[in-house]
Amino acid sequence: MTASRKLTLVEKTKIGYFEEDSAEGYCDLVIPVKVLKAGKRYTFRLNVTNDAGMDSALWEVEVERGMTVGTFAVTPATGKAMITDFTLNIGGYTYPNGSLFF
Repeated sequence: MTASRKLTLVEKTKIGYFEEDSAEGYCDLVIPVKVLKAGKRYTFRLNVTNDAGMDSALWEVEVERGMTVGTFAVTPATGKAMITDFTLNIGGYTYPNGSLFF
């Protein structure tokens, strides 16, 4: 971590917390080790709201045995629903069988 990087706790959730990286311009959902159980399927929903309304996206993730830790990032950290193009970046995850589906 460089000195110019500022991480700010944005919001705590039941399974983890959101942390904003001001230098990179995105928020991470940080889920502590062992919160998600191997062999289980989880659905995450991102809700985006503004004066014009709300929109959402769903991601379903199945945790397999032997998965390595990875990252998930959304950029930009803020924007306007139905106007801003958000980019979802997933990386670093590996599975013993080489398959990863979202």
